[in-house]
Amino acid sequence: MDIIKEIKEEIDLFTVSTGRPPSTLYLGEDEALMLAQWAYDSGYASSVGYPMKTWVGNRRPELFRLNVYVVNEDRHLACS
Repeated sequence: MDIIKEIKEEIDLFTVSTGRPPSTLYLGEDEALMLAQWAYDSGYASSVGYPMKTWVGNRRPELFRLNVYVVNEDRHLACS
Protein backbone atom coordinates (compact mmCIF):
# COMPACT_ATOMS: atom_id res chain seq x y z
CA MET A 1 0.00 0.00 0.00
CA ASP A 2 1.09 3.57 -0.65
CA ILE A 3 2.71 5.18 2.41
CA ILE A 4 0.66 8.37 2.00
CA LYS A 5 -2.56 6.31 2.00
CA GLU A 6 -1.42 4.45 5.12
CA ILE A 7 -0.68 7.73 6.92
CA LYS A 8 -4.04 9.24 5.91
CA GLU A 9 -5.84 6.12 7.15
CA GLU A 10 -3.99 6.30 10.50
CA ILE A 11 -4.91 9.98 10.87
CA ASP A 12 -8.58 9.21 10.12
CA LEU A 13 -8.60 6.26 12.53
CA PHE A 14 -7.12 8.41 15.31
CA THR A 15 -9.60 11.22 14.70
CA VAL A 16 -12.59 8.88 14.74
CA SER A 17 -11.44 6.99 17.85
CA THR A 18 -10.51 10.05 19.94
CA GLY A 19 -12.81 12.74 18.57
CA ARG A 20 -9.91 15.12 17.96
CA PRO A 21 -7.29 15.47 15.24
CA PRO A 22 -3.75 14.25 15.93
CA SER A 23 -0.82 16.62 16.37
CA THR A 24 2.08 14.17 16.03
CA LEU A 25 2.92 11.34 13.66
CA TYR A 26 5.37 8.61 14.64
CA LEU A 27 7.01 6.57 11.88
CA GLY A 28 9.20 3.49 12.06
CA GLU A 29 12.40 3.39 10.03
CA ASP A 30 10.76 1.38 7.24
CA GLU A 31 7.92 3.89 6.95
CA ALA A 32 10.38 6.79 7.01
CA LEU A 33 12.32 5.23 4.14
CA MET A 34 9.08 4.65 2.20
CA LEU A 35 8.15 8.30 2.80
CA ALA A 36 11.61 9.43 1.67
CA GLN A 37 11.28 7.30 -1.47
CA TRP A 38 7.82 8.77 -2.14
CA ALA A 39 9.22 12.31 -1.69
CA TYR A 40 12.05 11.55 -4.11
CA ASP A 41 9.74 9.95 -6.69
CA SER A 42 7.33 12.91 -6.40
CA GLY A 43 10.09 15.48 -6.80
CA TYR A 44 9.92 16.84 -3.25
CA ALA A 45 13.42 15.61 -2.34
CA SER A 46 16.65 15.49 -4.31
CA SER A 47 17.87 12.21 -2.78
CA VAL A 48 16.60 9.28 -0.76
CA GLY A 49 19.85 8.64 1.10
CA TYR A 50 18.93 10.21 4.42
CA PRO A 51 21.00 8.80 7.32
CA MET A 52 18.42 7.13 9.54
CA LYS A 53 20.49 7.52 12.71
CA THR A 54 20.12 11.29 12.49
CA TRP A 55 16.35 10.92 12.04
CA VAL A 56 15.64 8.74 15.07
CA GLY A 57 14.30 10.84 17.95
CA ASN A 58 14.55 14.09 16.00
CA ARG A 59 11.60 16.10 14.81
CA ARG A 60 11.24 16.14 11.05
CA PRO A 61 9.33 18.65 8.96
CA GLU A 62 5.57 18.58 9.13
CA LEU A 63 3.41 16.26 7.06
CA PHE A 64 -0.32 17.00 6.84
CA ARG A 65 0.30 19.63 9.56
CA LEU A 66 1.60 16.95 11.95
CA ASN A 67 5.02 17.00 13.59
CA VAL A 68 6.79 13.88 12.35
CA TYR A 69 9.16 11.80 14.46
CA VAL A 70 11.03 8.62 13.53
CA VAL A 71 11.15 6.04 16.29
CA ASN A 72 13.75 3.34 16.80
CA GLU A 73 11.62 0.49 15.37
CA ASP A 74 11.52 -1.06 11.94
CA ARG A 75 7.73 -0.99 11.49
CA HIS A 76 5.69 1.64 13.29
CA LEU A 77 2.92 4.04 12.34
CA ALA A 78 0.97 5.90 15.01
CA CYS A 79 -0.55 9.28 15.81
CA SER A 80 -1.03 11.13 19.06
